[in-house]
Amino acid sequence: MNVHIKSLLAKLNLLVPLTHLKYLWHRYQLMSSNAQFKREHPDFVLPPDFLLYESYGLNYQHYYSDGKATAALIKEKTQAWLPNPSSPTILDWGCGPARVLRHLPAQFEGGQFFGCDYNPETVNWLKSALPALQVEKNQLHPPLPWEANRFDLVYGISIFTHLSATGHQNWLQEIHRVLKPGGIFLFTTHGSAFLPRLTSAEKQEFLAGKLVVRASGPEGHRVYGAFHPEEAIRRLLPPFECVSVELHAEGGDFEQDWWLVRKAQ
Repeated sequence: MNVHIKSLLAKLNLLVPLTHLKYLWHRYQLMSSNAQFKREHPDFVLPPDFLLYESYGLNYQHYYSDGKATAALIKEKTQAWLPNPSSPTILDWGCGPARVLRHLPAQFEGGQFFGCDYNPETVNWLKSALPALQVEKNQLHPPLPWEANRFDLVYGISIFTHLSATGHQNWLQEIHRVLKPGGIFLFTTHGSAFLPRLTSAEKQEFLAGKLVVRASGPEGHRVYGAFHPEEAIRRLLPPFECVSVELHAEGGDFEQDWWLVRKAQ
């Protein structure tokens, strides 16, 4: 959608209602291919359609294959830094309908796997449909329902991308609290690759190194966006140590940046 049209719709508070119309259209478009996926994977438990659409999109095949691929990518990016690689405790912060979390046991043998999400419908579905995963409800803001120094690895895929500036600060502090000494946090952000999606005013803020927040709906919703220059993230990281960062430049695909940071031992 054109960035100026999207900005106008946001000012008119129409983006959230349009989400429901887009959902119905996508459901119609994908009816045939999704039915084929169900025939080919009769034992694969799928989330309710709207829960899936709100968190990721409605393509069943993509939910399945991209979830597996992302789980493998998380292992690739973190295995050299895990403080307890033989039996890690891992938290999917903002797990949604377990697109990635459900595939982690195949990647981290001997691990313990936890998830959390602020959507009660998602959490209720996970507890009913995938009870082997240890999923708890959290609120939009901290705290998490776990004690300090609990996890070897926390990851958040496209979570900061829908949070306010205060949300960034508060959640970094909370994740630092629940990580073990030497524990690692892997997360993604909207970096320079997303500059074409910004208005002129937003681009100026981004290029000045400021966090850009587009509050086009309620915080945490898919229409609420945050965009992250490298400098803005680095200012937020202490007391974490940055282990590695993968930045994507403007002009390529709309790929999020990947950050891996560590809590001091």
